[in-house]
Amino acid sequence: MKLKFKLIPFLLSLLIVFGVTFGICWYSYHDYPINKYTFYEEYFHMDDHEDYETTELIENALKFQFDEYIKASNTVALHDSNETVSYKDGTIHVDGYFDIDVYITNSINDGESVYSYYFYFYNVNYKASTFDPAERIQIVVAQGTGEGTSENEDDELFGDALLDRELEELFDEDEDNNPKYSGLYPFSWTNGTNHYPVFDNGYENDENNPDITEHYVYRGTPRQSHDKKEVFNDDVPEDGTITFAIVKTFENDSTRYEELVRGSITEIDKLSELEYNEGHGEDVYSTNYSKVVGTRVAIHGAIAFAISAVIAFLFYMLWMDPKDNTPKKKQLNKKGNKK
Repeated sequence: MKLKFKLIPFLLSLLIVFGVTFGICWYSYHDYPINKYTFYEEYFHMDDHEDYETTELIENALKFQFDEYIKASNTVALHDSNETVSYKDGTIHVDGYFDIDVYITNSINDGESVYSYYFYFYNVNYKASTFDPAERIQIVVAQGTGEGTSENEDDELFGDALLDRELEELFDEDEDNNPKYSGLYPFSWTNGTNHYPVFDNGYENDENNPDITEHYVYRGTPRQSHDKKEVFNDDVPEDGTITFAIVKTFENDSTRYEELVRGSITEIDKLSELEYNEGHGEDVYSTNYSKVVGTRVAIHGAIAFAISAVIAFLFYMLWMDPKDNTPKKKQLNKKGNKK
């Protein structure tokens, strides 16, 4: 039986096919959780992190997190550089303990830039006695640089003098019994309940814990106190400098510390003038996301196309008018013969 072509049902059927396929592809690309998890797993090298240098993993992660970033190669200076403590090309080396990559970052919120310094600790030596970066290392900050002393007692302290006083108050607590300076924390990016840590591939393991086969990079930022988390925006000193110390505390003595590094950061008031590397600002679509999930989206689209095509064909058949496809019967001559 020959079917008569109908334009409107045909166009509606096409709309069903392409509409469903486009909708599924859109959802798969933008909102399907498994595709996002697949991307994060690959981007942060959860399964192949051992194939990369730790410095590459650090830069890869902060590039995703921030809108702009740059390694602090020229604005950080150590007060005492020697065989055990050195600084070169934005990296502080503390022999027997760790290396630290120093970065300046910029997060742009509603057109406003928020600059920060971050210290990334890696190549951690866990053989060091009673050493845990998250609990034992703190970054202490004082505004200004230089000796910071004056014959006039009314002058406010700054630089080294102010830092020495801050170190004396290192173990003081605030009104809520929080430590004045908080320690480091494992560096990771969080998406809801999922955490994607940055692995430290150059660590030296504690022989007392041979079962621990993975360690993370640790991150910290200079801060004036527990409440003033950033020292680079609202409370920048007039000369745009701070003095900092990285200290190690001791588990069995809550009043003892060892100063590992002392240095200064300059030109804090000129952070907007630096030439930054472009980051992603947590925007997955500015990364290689399309390349990672493209095959999965195509498979979802092909399945949607096949199913919707069957549904559209049935829809088109239902719209066909059976009367239009029934052959017309010849009229019989009802005239009888005359007698």
